[in-house]
Amino acid sequence: MVPIVGDVEAGAFREAPEFEPDDIEYVTDYPDKEFPHARRIGFRVRGDSMNGLKPRPMLEGDKVIGLDFHDLEGLMVLRDGLVVVVEQTRDGGHTREWSVKQLEIHEDRYEFCPRSTSLRHKPIVVPKTVFHDPSEDDGRQVRILALVRRVISDVTY
Repeated sequence: MVPIVGDVEAGAFREAPEFEPDDIEYVTDYPDKEFPHARRIGFRVRGDSMNGLKPRPMLEGDKVIGLDFHDLEGLMVLRDGLVVVVEQTRDGGHTREWSVKQLEIHEDRYEFCPRSTSLRHKPIVVPKTVFHDPSEDDGRQVRILALVRRVISDVTY
């Protein structure tokens, strides 16, 4: 069973809630063959920030299943094209945005990019120095929560 812990939605900063175990939805999923030790975590997709992702878009209502990125430390090298759930916090961590993005690595920065048919979505740009040393930040912190491994799409009638 994989917990669906919240929504991923570009540009939607919300108060960081306290989790109540009774409020968490669960979905059934199979273990990850490459990283069987990594905890799995799920999110509901809201909005259209990844509706242009290739080869398969992520649409409103889909559920993404990822691997807890902390569990992958030392086993996963950041590289272009990874699809990740990224957390951006501000106000001392009191508000946060969780969103799905595709990673682009440049010489001096990481860009967590939307893949949308809408031009209103912009990448989250983080200088490499800030990403690896958050003490140099600009009042916000950005971290990778999960490496996306699967998309679940329910058919409703």
